Amino acid sequence: MIPRYAPKGMAELFSDEARFAMWLKVELLATDGWVEVGDVPAERCRHLPGKAPVVDALRGGGGCAERITDHDVAAFVDVVQSAIGEPDGSWIHYGLTSSDVVDTALCATLVQASDLLITASSELVGVLKARALECIDIP
Repeated sequence: MIPRYAPKGMAELFSDEARFAMWLKVELLATDGWVEVGDVPAERCRHLPGKAPVVDALRGGGGCAERITDHDVAAFVDVVQSAIGEPDGSWIHYGLTSSDVVDTALCATLVQASDLLITASSELVGVLKARALECIDIP
């Protein structure tokens, strides 16, 4: 996004921090799903959200790891797994492909972006209606 043209809320949705946060959310939710269907032991994954790294830490560590792996999601997973520690961290990205994470996160982000657009459009309609009513008697 071109910063000078992007509304603040929209730019934040597409920032690196927001992208990593959404990837982490997808990874943790996927692990919850695996626990729910019985493929991953609940006792190993119960504390994953509390052990997960802060998004700022992902940004710094992910950059170094990405230079080594030459793959953004692989670097992200390495950093998250390292921050959580073994053996619990090994359940992050279990059964997933990079596309599973990236595409799901992007879809969730686009839903949030659509909500911002709908809100802004509704506000615009309200302003236009008020102005039209103000000027209704002007020939």
